[in-house]
Amino acid sequence: MARLDLGVEFVITKNLMIDAAVSFAYGLTDIIAPDYQIKNTSGNYDPVHNAYVGFNVGVNYVLPLN
Repeated sequence: MARLDLGVEFVITKNLMIDAAVSFAYGLTDIIAPDYQIKNTSGNYDPVHNAYVGFNVGVNYVLPLN
């Protein structure tokens, strides 16, 4: 699987941050076992791959431990 994450982090105060990101992923190999592969109307098998898009939001707080 190949994955790409793009995100940004906003500093609200010295200890508080908010981040947002988008993730994209694509499976590089066929996910169908050879026994279950079905040919199309032309007699060829078209491989099947996993793919997803996700959105992440987070809040981070740094504890002042000095």
